[in-house]
Amino acid sequence: KQALIQSRVTECIENDFAVVPPDATLGALTKVIENSSRNIFPLVDANQVFYGIVILDDIRKLMFHPENYALQIDEYAFIPSPSIDPEESMFSVVQKFESSGNYNLPVVDKEGKYHGFISRANVYTKYREFIEEVSED
Repeated sequence: KQALIQSRVTECIENDFAVVPPDATLGALTKVIENSSRNIFPLVDANQVFYGIVILDDIRKLMFHPENYALQIDEYAFIPSPSIDPEESMFSVVQKFESSGNYNLPVVDKEGKYHGFISRANVYTKYREFIEEVSED
């Protein structure tokens, strides 16, 4: 059963977020935002090390003023808490969503490497499927 729980956590990881280098400027981020359907932008270096996120709402007013394009985006970044380790159990992930109230949590391993995000809606769907499978046994 543990293998089933573990596989479900990794199945929940979404990695369609547009990553941005931690030393990027607002101008560079604005170009990324133009082609993205998400509102969360993870700061990740060339070695996949996670530096935090920038949320669109936090920079929205700045984006419309080109004189701000030289600003470093790391000034507007933060590390969301909690994060999820890819080795965590589904039960632990569900608890983190319940206690934090967040809709998305980053997946970062013990070495600080970014793997993507898990959304609350996606994890609850997978968790319900898992409970149904277990209850059928």
